[in-house]
Amino acid sequence: MSTTHSVLWFGPENLVSYTRNGQINKDIQRQHRLKISGNSFKGEYNLQIRNLSRMDDGLYRCASVVNGQSVTADFMLKVLRKPSFSNNDFNFRFLSEVGKITNVSLHGDAYPSPTFSWMSSSGGKLGIWTVQYDSGHFNAASTIFPTMISHIDVYKALVRNSEGSLEIIINLHVYEPEVIVDPMVSCNTSNDISLTCSIINNDTNVWQNKWMHYRNNVFIRTYSGSDSSWISVWNIRYCDYQDAGEYFCSWIYNQTEVTASSVVVVYGRPVISKKDMTLDGQTWVLSVYFFTSSLPIEVKWYINDKHIQQNNASTIKIANVTLICYEKNISTEGYRSDFLMPNLNERNLKINCHIKNQYDSVEGSFENIWSAMSNLIGSTDMDFTETIVSTFSMDRQPEGNYIAVKDLYIYISISSATSLIIALSVAMIMVRIRLRRKGKLDMNVIAEREHERENNPPLEIQNESQYEEIDDRSYNSVTWRNYDLNTTSSLDESTDASDRNSHIEIYNSIPNVYVELENSQTESHHYQSTTVYEIPTNITSGNSPVKFEVIK
Repeated sequence: MSTTHSVLWFGPENLVSYTRNGQINKDIQRQHRLKISGNSFKGEYNLQIRNLSRMDDGLYRCASVVNGQSVTADFMLKVLRKPSFSNNDFNFRFLSEVGKITNVSLHGDAYPSPTFSWMSSSGGKLGIWTVQYDSGHFNAASTIFPTMISHIDVYKALVRNSEGSLEIIINLHVYEPEVIVDPMVSCNTSNDISLTCSIINNDTNVWQNKWMHYRNNVFIRTYSGSDSSWISVWNIRYCDYQDAGEYFCSWIYNQTEVTASSVVVVYGRPVISKKDMTLDGQTWVLSVYFFTSSLPIEVKWYINDKHIQQNNASTIKIANVTLICYEKNISTEGYRSDFLMPNLNERNLKINCHIKNQYDSVEGSFENIWSAMSNLIGSTDMDFTETIVSTFSMDRQPEGNYIAVKDLYIYISISSATSLIIALSVAMIMVRIRLRRKGKLDMNVIAEREHERENNPPLEIQNESQYEEIDDRSYNSVTWRNYDLNTTSSLDESTDASDRNSHIEIYNSIPNVYVELENSQTESHHYQSTTVYEIPTNITSGNSPVKFEVIK
């Protein structure tokens, strides 16, 4: 209160002048955040700092003259703050190499002093963190030892103090010299090309080179360059469509690889991928799949060297095609041309597809068309294109039903016909077995009835001479006669020898179709075993069926 001199305030950095009595220095950046408060009549000159930040951290001094003597008071301001780095950065990059120690060094600001901890690793060996701290500033250091190329990647650490923490990212990267190639190289079919790849490096290491050829992400082939330690050349002789694609040039040293790519485009004739023949309803469609590196294209179809006019716009479509490049199947975008084959009766047909672009042309040929059609049809299932079946029966059918089949047209393939014949043969065998079993059962029933008659003879029969008289007669004759529909069913039971001889001749000419016949007259006293006869399928004459009677 007794001084007549000014009261001065000084502050960071380096104790610059802040105020003189109540006046603020206009030359400092924080002037808007400073204020002198208190009752100056009582000698109060208090420095007030608004919106405190870590920039306000440091040494402050108040100075004046009292009773002719200079007096000062110092204040060390420490702002509590979590760790931070310049420019608020938290992502750091360090050059690394396989088999060598990578030193990691970080500088930042914090109060109080921070600690460091590793959070994650990419496989490399991790060192111990050391921290040096002075007046709110720290220096932290550690090491990473990568033993594989995969270890040169991302690592994470955490720096923490009482005010908070910060996650930091440490990116290791290898020295990558620049690789120079031609982005695109083109050639015409049958020309030679050279692919050149060079490396620009500042070390004395010897980098090994290799090439890899890809097309549509499919690996095709590789080549190892050996021209020098800094340049590699791949010479391709007589290029064609197989040489097109993307070529990767790689330089390798100590598990470190740098790569650049070059695209090769080959211009030449169209390439036919495949020829196809399909049936669309009742129309045969001939298709040619092809690839071309240049447009426009022209497609012409020929039948026996005669040009068939068609609209190219309606027959050429974009399609997926497969190319064979050095024994590798490559799927790529191409084109398809369809030809709708007309109904021609000539069997010796030769159909050609002529495809042309601005460089050259190619020809696709379809030969043996009818043979190919037959093979395609034979590979399909049975096709009954037209079938007409009619049946009728007689008014009186004491001997069974009669069926006539008219105009049966069946179109089947050879393989289907073979299966059908086998199935019918098996079915006929099963029918014969069932009929034979039925005949045996009937014979057992007949034997039982005969046994009952022998034990209990009828009242009207007085002796066994009647049986002997019946046994002396022959009942094993068959009568063959043709009947009209209007004839009666009564048959003459007697036959002569000449009729039987003629019947034997008919029997010998019968094909192998088997029918088993048996006597159904239950009133007879004597029975013989069932006789098997062969009956031809075409025995009918006109609309008159044949009627058989077996006399036992």
